[in-house]
Amino acid sequence: MPRNKKEGLLFSFLMSAGMILFLCTINKLSFDGVSWWNIFQIVIHYPIEVLFVMLVSDYVASPLKNRLIARIATEHESKNTMIVFNALCLVTLMSAIMTICGPIIGDIGYWNREFFAWVFISWFDRWRMNFCMALFINLLIVGPFSRKMLAIYQRREQTAA
Repeated sequence: MPRNKKEGLLFSFLMSAGMILFLCTINKLSFDGVSWWNIFQIVIHYPIEVLFVMLVSDYVASPLKNRLIARIATEHESKNTMIVFNALCLVTLMSAIMTICGPIIGDIGYWNREFFAWVFISWFDRWRMNFCMALFINLLIVGPFSRKMLAIYQRREQTAA
């Protein structure tokens, strides 16, 4: 796990970028189909969404997650248990937030009253799919990859020192 702010920023970036890469691509292409225009939109909106997810994750969801985990878990929990608790809490909060914010960020230029109505009305249907995919991707792909990259970075920093 991150030991300082620099490592925390790196880990947050890796997690956010990985989750957005998978989830935004899956959502955009499943709702709007595969086309060059949709791929172009994914590439254009990707940096905005990564930045937004990093900010929301670090300043909204993580403080809530930390309070919740402090009530549920003890200091005697195993490392793997804490990884699952962290992922479950953070994915629940972030998928709920991003199910509303994702389409708004991803469809800049298409905003109108009907669009906002669709975002809020379809939230329940889309949130369950986003939650399941986000939990799966977090636990099996992005989480292990981010932890591995952080461990490599930490070893490199130790050998350089």
